[in-house]
Amino acid sequence: MGGRRITGALNPYILSIEHIGSTAVPELPAKPTVDIMVGLFRLQDAPRIIPRMERLGYLYIPEYEEELPERRFFRTPVDRSLPAAFNVHAVEVASPFYERHLAFRDWLRAHPEDRDAY
Repeated sequence: MGGRRITGALNPYILSIEHIGSTAVPELPAKPTVDIMVGLFRLQDAPRIIPRMERLGYLYIPEYEEELPERRFFRTPVDRSLPAAFNVHAVEVASPFYERHLAFRDWLRAHPEDRDAY
C-alpha cells in the first residue's frame, strides 16, 4: 500500500505524497494507522483518482466529504493480519488542509516539548 504504488497509479494528477499523522512524528505514541496525504494538482481531478485508488485496494468513503469537502478520503479494509491500516487523504496542494497538516507535523517534529505535550 506504499507511496510508489500510489504515485504510479495517480500520475499525472498528483504533485506530492506526504506521511502525516502520529506515525509521521518520531517518538510520538501512535496507533497502528498510517496517514498519507496525496497532494493533487486540482481537487477537480478527484473523480479521476477514485477508481484508480479502488483498483489498489483502497475503500473510498464519500460520506466524509460532508464534514471536509476539500478532502477525498480512502482507507484500507480492516485486516487484522496486517501490521497497520492506511488512510489516504487526497487534497489540493497548497489548500488550507494541506498546509495545516504539513505545518502541524513539521512543528511536532521540530519541537520535542510540544510533541511530548501532545
